Amino acid sequence: MVSNKNFADNFSQSSNLVTTPARAGSLTRKTLLQITAGVATAIVASTAISYFQVMNTLKAQTLEQLEKYVVERGQRENTIFTLAEDNHALLKQELVRRLETTSNSDPKVQFDKLFVKSKDGVIRNRPESFDGKRQPGVYIDKSLKINADIRRRVLAFYDLVKPYGAAWHNRFQDTYITTPENIMVMYWPEVPTWTQDAAADLYMPNEEYVWVADKKHNPARETAWTGVYYDKVAKSWMVSAETPVDVDGRHVATIGHDVLLTELLQRTVNDHIKGAYNLIFREDGRAIAHPKLYHF
Repeated sequence: MVSNKNFADNFSQSSNLVTTPARAGSLTRKTLLQITAGVATAIVASTAISYFQVMNTLKAQTLEQLEKYVVERGQRENTIFTLAEDNHALLKQELVRRLETTSNSDPKVQFDKLFVKSKDGVIRNRPESFDGKRQPGVYIDKSLKINADIRRRVLAFYDLVKPYGAAWHNRFQDTYITTPENIMVMYWPEVPTWTQDAAADLYMPNEEYVWVADKKHNPARETAWTGVYYDKVAKSWMVSAETPVDVDGRHVATIGHDVLLTELLQRTVNDHIKGAYNLIFREDGRAIAHPKLYHF
């Protein structure tokens, strides 16, 4: 007969034999889960590192391409501004020479043949012989006393603006010369009646395209660019290059070119790479062209 003690021991051993495989399976699952979690973590970390490496590489390549584009585009768009300054330097030299060689003359006969006082008091081109698509228009303030100096300068402006304006018209809408006394001589075939349409109370020294070149605003006496402004006569937005001309320390004239903002925006702003836009600033930080600032 088997004692109760032996039976209990046998039962206990039997029970141990039954429960051991279950514990082993639980440990295996736990180990597999830990390994799986570790592998997954390693994969995620590796993927994240690879992602950021790829993104950094793409970012660096994009920035490099963008930098190259900006430099090349800036050089290309700067051409029109550099050309304006070169034109003005050439015309300024010739204008000073012309004024110096005619300093003792009074071309009254020639002046009166070309220009006459209008009904509003402004002196303009004689209408019967004026063709604004081929000749420069003239505007002389109605209150200005006409003397030999005025006549010499106006005729010098007229004689120079005509050939130079026509030669430069393929790159610039217009070429003109103004004076501090409120005189304008302009060649602008697209707006041939600018000087005829300008009102008798127009005082150009108050306009930026004139005062930007005076001694107060331009003590360096160099070519200066205006900001964007609206020309009330031409009814157009534009920026202008203005170069003062001094003779014996006296400001006698300012040479100008206008660049229409519509053309500038079309060429500079509307032609851009995907996801970016172009803008132009003056040296002092004032905006010249920006797609979000000007509306037509």
